[in-house]
This record gives sequence, C-alpha cells and structure tokens, in this order.
Amino acid sequence: MNEELLSYYWKLQRFRKENLCTNDGEPIQVIYPGLLNKDGGPDFLHARIRIGETLWVGNVELHSKSSDWNKHGHQHDPAYANVILHVVYESDELLDVPFPELSLQHFIDPLSAGLMEAWRASMDPIPCHALLKENPETLNTLWLDRLMVERLEDKSQKIESLLREVNTNWEAAFFLWMAHYFGLRVNVLPFEMLARSIPWKLVKKYRNKRDDLEALFQGQAGLLQTTVRDGFHQSLIERQRLQRNLHPLEALDPSQWKFLRMRPANFPSIRISQFADLFFRYESPLDRFLHSNYLEELESLLSLQAHEYWGTHSRFGQTNKGLSLTLGKDTRQLLLGNAVLPFLFCYAENWSLADKREWVLDAFHRLKPENNSLIRRWNSLGILANSFADSQSLITLSRGYCEKKRCLSCEVGNQLTRPEKSADNSHYDTNEYPSKKVNYEEGAGGRYDQ
Repeated sequence: MNEELLSYYWKLQRFRKENLCTNDGEPIQVIYPGLLNKDGGPDFLHARIRIGETLWVGNVELHSKSSDWNKHGHQHDPAYANVILHVVYESDELLDVPFPELSLQHFIDPLSAGLMEAWRASMDPIPCHALLKENPETLNTLWLDRLMVERLEDKSQKIESLLREVNTNWEAAFFLWMAHYFGLRVNVLPFEMLARSIPWKLVKKYRNKRDDLEALFQGQAGLLQTTVRDGFHQSLIERQRLQRNLHPLEALDPSQWKFLRMRPANFPSIRISQFADLFFRYESPLDRFLHSNYLEELESLLSLQAHEYWGTHSRFGQTNKGLSLTLGKDTRQLLLGNAVLPFLFCYAENWSLADKREWVLDAFHRLKPENNSLIRRWNSLGILANSFADSQSLITLSRGYCEKKRCLSCEVGNQLTRPEKSADNSHYDTNEYPSKKVNYEEGAGGRYDQ
C-alpha cells in the first residue's frame, strides 16, 4: 500500500480498533490522529495518542514499510525529533528509534483497500461505476452541493483573474468572460483571442452603430480577409479600414477558426455576429443582467440576433438560405448557466450582496440540466441530474475527481469503501475495473464533452 492511501486510512481512522496495539504489544487509543501536513516534516502534526497508560502529544510519520524511515534519511533529520508514533502498513525491519511503531496491515479492511487501489489504477472515466450503479444513494445531496460550490469557486477565481487583468473593470471582465463561452468549446481559444484583441473602450465607442460593431468584431476575427466582394462584405472592409486608421489593431489569423463538422448556425461568423449584438443591444449588458430578478428575463436577454446578412449566408459570400438569426434556446441556457450566473455569483460575493447570491444559487436549481454525453453517462448509472446545479456538480465530480483519480478525496469513494459497505460488495472482483481505456457503447463511457 502506498503512503497516500495509508494516509487516507489514518486520517479518517478507517481501520479496526479492537485490539489495536504497537508492534511491541502496547495498546493504542487514537484520540486525535493529527493535522495533515502538506509541507516538509512529519505527515501528521499535533496528534494525541494514548500508548499504554501514557497520553502522548506530538507528530506521526507514515510509511509503506518500516525500512522507509531509514531510506528517507529521517534518522538524521531534526524535523522528525518530535515523532511519537511511526505508522506503517508493513513492518519489515526493526528500527532503532525512541518511539513505537504501529503496523496497520492486519487492521485495514482488505476489500476496501483493494477497491480503492483498483479504482486508482483504472482508466475508466468513472472508476467506481459498477458499485455506484447498485448504490446510487452514496452520491448524496450534500456532496453534490459541495461540488457545485467548488465549481463556482473555481469559476470565481478565473473571473477575479480577469478583473486583475482589466484593472477591476467589471464590464470589461464580463466582455472577456462571455467571449470564452460564446466559443462553445470548439472555438473557445480564438474567441478569447478575439476579445483580447479588441480594447474595451472601442467596444463602447462603436456600440451605437451595428455595422461598425460588426466590422470591428469580424475584422479582428480575420474573417474579412477573403476574396469575396459582395456589398455587405465591401461595406465592412471600408469600415474596418477607417477603424484601423484611428486605432492600432491587429487581426487574428483566420485559420484559427474551426468550421468543420459544425452546423451552419454554429459557424464562428454567425456566433461572432450574435456576440456583437450583446453589446449593441444593451449599453451595459452586465447591469441589465444584475437588475433582472426573473430567470425567464435573464434568458430573454440572451435572445441575441446575428446581422440580417447571416439570414442568407453562413460565411462571407457563401449563401445558405433559411438560417435562424436568433441564438437558440439550448445555447441560451448553456450561456446562462455556464457564464452569466457564475459571473453574477462572483459579483455578489465581491460586493457582499447576500440576497443576490442566494437568488443566483436558487436559479441554478431552477434551470434545466445540461444534456451531454457526460451527463448521460451518469444517468445510465442511476444518477439523474434534475437541474443545472446537478449537472454542474457531476461535471466537477468527473473532471475534478474521477478523471484525476482523486478517489481518496471523493465522498463517493469514501462511502463505498466503508468496511460495512465493502462487506456488502465483496462479490465484486477488483479486476472488473479495467486498467486500460475501454470503449463503452450502450451505457458505458469514453471521452466526454462539456
């Protein structure tokens, strides 16, 4: 057993306590296992442990084997002078040290340890899927709520990073933040680059004239660099020329935009036009969102329209009749849940707007869940997302825990490996959890989208 897994069992005291004793036969009672030390020195600090008749207060060091103490050179390190107990999984060497040793090899439930080690070696996107399908109640509401808050905190940190970048200008940060999500995963990077290529002051300067804003956005995207010469395209090029005479602007390389295997309604040219409409339609988009108190009203604010030219064209000079100019309902809901609500949450946190913060959290629970392959995979295990909050929690669980094999930090893994639960699940073979990638077709997994 490696030290990380041993640390997990020690921290949670997840081992049999009956007849617990040192390798010398002295009885042990762990009153407090200590504080996990993430810096140099002993693994757990300020532990309180009764050994025999004496209560000891000090540090605890953990190793897979007894011999690791000398291999790591701790016998010469003064940082380990206050160690009161050496906890190991396997006792393989008699040490010349002034403190006792506790071997947990025969006190840790082997089924629990076997499951945890198998999950962490698995390449399955949800390593514990077999047990979880039969025990869906282990993914409880409290854990989902914690995951949702974790996701919001992660997004808030990214927003605060944008705020530092734009000298705490909330409107400018909102412009950059929304650009990221208008990229819809495939064009995230070029959309971010587009927003950073346009100074916020120019968005405000040209926002009153739709064609000027269209020329600014499409021009900076590099999409005006084409041999097409229809009337609208020529008009935008002329407007772009005037803008560049006034401002030092450098356009993106148009090859960075991805069009392949996309529906025309999702083409970057149309999405950019809809993005421009957000700042043409509202003088202060962020202010409009902040002062909206109904979820339906927030969604209606995202009923953005591309320029009328895009009703008959999917790219400059490329006709495609019957295209909808308006941002679709599913896309509006994704933008609302992934971009707008997290930004409002961060704003409320920064300005201590408790009522707004609670309203945003409630809105997450009223917005319908996302529908993608990752969420459908959870649904197949009996874990149903009933709201956008649930789907965001499951995304956090997948990306932050399952894919990173953080089973030791996951409440699901914690519940499934409890000794009583391990006994119930003893019929499972740990070889059931594959150590190579598997391709799931009906009810199984693979790589997932957002």
